[in-house]
Amino acid sequence: MYPANLIRREGERSSSFFKTILNPQPEAPSIRFKESSSPSPQLHSPVVPLTSSINVTVASELRDPIEAGFIDEKQADTLFQLLFLRLNPFINLFDPHLHTVPYVRNRSRFLFSTLIMACCKFFKPEFYPQAQKIANEFAVRAFADGQKSVEVAQAFACMTYWKEPEDTRTFSYIGYACRMAVELGLNTLVRRRPLDESDYQLLERRNRERTYLVLFVHDRSLSVQTGRLWMLPEDDFIRHSVSWHSDHPMAPRPEDTIIAAFTQLQRIASDTTDTFNAQKDNPPAHIDGHNHDALLRTCNGRLTQWMDTWHHEMRRAAGDKFHMAFLNIFRLHVRLFLNSFGIQSAMASSSKAVLNLQALSACYNSAIEILQIVVDDFAAPSMLRHAQESITVMTAYAAVFLLKLLRSPNTMSQLHEGATDEIYTHISRVAEAYDQISRLSEVMTSAAHHARFLRGLVEHDIARSKQMEQQRRQQQQASADYYRRNAASSSSGSSDLYRYPSSGAAGTTRLPPVQVALSSAYMHRSGESDPSPSSQGQAESNLPPLHSQARNASSDASGSGDSTMGEGSESAYRTNMLKNLGYKDDLYLPPPSASMSSSTASTSNATAGPSYGDRYPAASSSNMARSSGYTHDGRGGYGYSSQANDYSRHSQYGGF
Repeated sequence: MYPANLIRREGERSSSFFKTILNPQPEAPSIRFKESSSPSPQLHSPVVPLTSSINVTVASELRDPIEAGFIDEKQADTLFQLLFLRLNPFINLFDPHLHTVPYVRNRSRFLFSTLIMACCKFFKPEFYPQAQKIANEFAVRAFADGQKSVEVAQAFACMTYWKEPEDTRTFSYIGYACRMAVELGLNTLVRRRPLDESDYQLLERRNRERTYLVLFVHDRSLSVQTGRLWMLPEDDFIRHSVSWHSDHPMAPRPEDTIIAAFTQLQRIASDTTDTFNAQKDNPPAHIDGHNHDALLRTCNGRLTQWMDTWHHEMRRAAGDKFHMAFLNIFRLHVRLFLNSFGIQSAMASSSKAVLNLQALSACYNSAIEILQIVVDDFAAPSMLRHAQESITVMTAYAAVFLLKLLRSPNTMSQLHEGATDEIYTHISRVAEAYDQISRLSEVMTSAAHHARFLRGLVEHDIARSKQMEQQRRQQQQASADYYRRNAASSSSGSSDLYRYPSSGAAGTTRLPPVQVALSSAYMHRSGESDPSPSSQGQAESNLPPLHSQARNASSDASGSGDSTMGEGSESAYRTNMLKNLGYKDDLYLPPPSASMSSSTASTSNATAGPSYGDRYPAASSSNMARSSGYTHDGRGGYGYSSQANDYSRHSQYGGF
């Protein structure tokens, strides 16, 4: 259910890349701050002392990037300008009127080093390894010394925004920053601006409040997507944050508008998720499908109202097209996630639950629009390369979810004609966008990984579709061959049909055409002697490879690997074959494509494959699926196990 779990199952080898989901973050800097009558902030930037004089001595052993000598103050100032132009739009954590180089460096060399590290990754990649090493050393020292300040909390958050794929510390770092924010009282609600508060003091107060709101959004987003408990409660400050962006005496900033909007969005997501989970935990008698539908209608209504409200507020703040797209992509992500509750129970191939078509439409359209925004509104204006990993994870979740819709017969049958090609096209466009930005620098490893990940999804789904179409044609051919043989033998007066006694009824019961074709290829006719190894191999060589693999797997299941079947083994082989293909003993059961119960599986734990309608015809057995490169996922589906894909070599591409 949770996006993190869905994506992790999609790429076992790349699980560290998606192990921790980053939260929705805001957007571009359009600064319009009136001239303040107070002195400039950098002239009044008190140095925050560490916890003790001993810590000051120890901390002085570490050198920031300027002290290390690979950049100077002028270069640092240029990097900070690029920070506000390209990076801060995706996190909206900093105010260019407050966070100058002198201010940040005096307040916290840890935060200063972290920001320089982020800038070097995109604008000075030759210095990135050095800057990364320094920032990590400051992080270790800050934790060991127990340093606590708003800047330290900001630094720990910034260590996660543009991290490397193998870095799995996001949840720990955000948790530490959240606890620190509470301890520092950053969530103190100020209903009215104090009369004696200067403009500079106002900037610092809003810096503290902004930090808390960003951490709240990050914390709630991690909780919603990973299923873990959040740490920051919905207190008075959060409940009154709907107008926080407009409490500024100057014109509202687009960045602050986005933060206030995302705070309300996470409240909607958390409320709806809690309600669904509460219903899920109740006994079945207390859960009504109509309750789910009503809850989804309420949720979608709130999301629509949210979008109308914050589009209006963004226009008031003079936001541009990028700001609008940024608001929209996070709304679509939440809409996709919440509406997935309405179709989860109906997506299993054996489910009898009624599919909520409104929820299905909302999920499909939301996922497609997410992929469109990433290409058209982020990649086109060269902003995607600077996006934090929350955008990356959103595209992964949307892509995986769309392919999951294709692999469920209940949802696939309800999609419009051409949906398959549309899904493949949009996923491929996003993969190409990430591939292009990965070529800009050798340190853009996350983008390269993600491009391969998305391409692997499409390639394996196409291969899977072709494989199952080939199986369908083989089954049709085998059935046609059987009927031709039957007609020929009937005209000559002989019969080569296997006949099994019908339970409690007179006469005989024939196996379904595909089953008879499979069985008659391996079993000699009544009255004939056991085939020799050579003749048996010849018979087997004329069969499609899939059927041959099914035979071998069934022989293994019966405990005999003897190719001649051995004395008395025909009956055991026939029984196991029937079991593997959906029959029990000699009794006729519904064909595999109609229904299949795991209780009819053989001792090898083989169960019949799911039916995928016209596009994905039913696999006859798990043994057949395995022979084609599929592995059972333990949840009623099959996953494609690839040995060629570099990024997801050990992935299961069908289980989701």
